[in-house]
Formats: sequence, structure tokens, C-alpha cells
Amino acid sequence: MKICLLLGGIADRSATGLQRLTPMLEGVGYRVYPILYGWFFLRGLLWHPFHLPLARLITAFTRILQDCGQQVVCIAHSNGCALAAKASELGAYFEALVFVNAAAERNIRLGERTGLLINCHVPSDPALAVARVIAPLSPWAALDGSLGNAGVKAGADARMWDIDLTAFFGITGHGGFVAEENVARTGPWLVKSLAWATQPDVYKDATAYARR
Repeated sequence: MKICLLLGGIADRSATGLQRLTPMLEGVGYRVYPILYGWFFLRGLLWHPFHLPLARLITAFTRILQDCGQQVVCIAHSNGCALAAKASELGAYFEALVFVNAAAERNIRLGERTGLLINCHVPSDPALAVARVIAPLSPWAALDGSLGNAGVKAGADARMWDIDLTAFFGITGHGGFVAEENVARTGPWLVKSLAWATQPDVYKDATAYARR
């Protein structure tokens, strides 16, 4: 069985936007599970009390699914990307990750049980510009938005792939990727990208990528 986890952002605790992708994902055999983690006041400042335990729970959940023989992918948006990145670092099993407008730093560390990361960034995203301004208030939170604005930096982990959504789709703003007027274009592309990213031989460097 193929499992797709959805992690929404700070203003979309039910992953409503990402759930517009559900029919397309189900059409290629995924069972889709939004992770509803609620809204916490000043969540960036309170990263450790709230986000870190949640990242640990996600890590444990994916490892259980792995032990049951399930293939797990995760699609995250905004603040959800920081959660997924921390879970990956802690050892979560993700056959593939998709980040959309990631409110995360460019120097994230992928864990050894993570496959490819497809990072979808928007250079002009105003929400991430604000995140970059307030990031010094919580330097431990890794929420400065540079990954979602500027994309993957040169010399980054070879598993991290990048796409400029503005150049490719003409998308601007923070939620444009899954906006109702765009999802008919972005959804099929995403499904095809996941099919490519989860091929058994797509990443062959066993020293950097250990599936099991």
C-alpha cells in the first residue's frame, strides 16, 4: 500500500489546500492522510514545546508504516515543511518528500531514511519574506523561509531537487500551488513527479540514501 501524508501550514491546520490533491493521489493508488496538528499561539517561538514532539510522533508513525511494508510519501506546505524536515532529520521514513513554499531554512538535514525531496519554491512569496524578518526571534526554530523563497542552495544534499513555481507555472503568492484555479495544472505534475521520485533506482548513492 502507498501512503501519502499531508502537512498543512500555520493558517491551514486541516491541510485544506493540499487536500485538493487527494483525488489525483487516490487515482494512482495512494491512501491520503492529512495530519491535523492544530494551531498554537506564536508557534515559531514555541517550537520545542509543540513542534518537536509532533515531529517525533510523525517519525514514529512513519517507522511503524515502514515496518508494515507501506510506502510513505509526504507533501507539506509552509510551516508543515519545517515539521517534515525535522521528522526526516530524526529518522522518519519518507520514500519521497514534496515541499511547497517551505517555511524552512536552506540548511535542513535530511535523514538517512528519506529519499528524494522535491522543493517547490516561489521567489516572491510575501509570507516567507515576513518569516525571514521574524526568524531572529526564534533562531532555533529553522523557520526563516529561505528554502521556500530562494530554493535549494548550491552544494546541498544531492537528494534535494528544486523547481521554481513562478518560472514553471507562473505561480506567485503563498498558496498558489494548490489554489482552485491552479490545481488542475499542478496536481498532475505533482503525481508524475512522485512516480519518478519513488522509483527504486532513482537515487543510487547507497552511502547517502538508505531506504531500509
